[in-house]
Amino acid sequence: MIIHLENQKGTCPSCSEHVRIARFILEDGKEIELCKNCIEFMAGHIAAVKLKPIVFNKVTLAWEGLSAKEMGEWEETYGANTREELLKMVNWIIANIGDKRTNKRDWRMFIQNWLRRSADGKVKFNS
Repeated sequence: MIIHLENQKGTCPSCSEHVRIARFILEDGKEIELCKNCIEFMAGHIAAVKLKPIVFNKVTLAWEGLSAKEMGEWEETYGANTREELLKMVNWIIANIGDKRTNKRDWRMFIQNWLRRSADGKVKFNS
């Protein structure tokens, strides 16, 4: 998976043009910086993996699109029991099902924010 870090003005190390460049972290931990033209040119060499969206299905009351790899990464990053926290999230969503706070476009961000707050001891489960 390639992670996009930021865009900034600078000199592209590939073509030496002074333009807006993007900075990425590759799977092996290396960082690269490229301009838009070089990214398009190297698109065949850089296989960016688009993450499958995570969805909470309000009919089946279950998460869809969660991968074991991603859950393992969250456990390493946040030091939390991810499965237990996901169950707490489900309970919170069920308790607040009619609330507009449960109509998320980015469930991945919701989960990561929850896990981050959980690791900091700031999550309070209110129904």
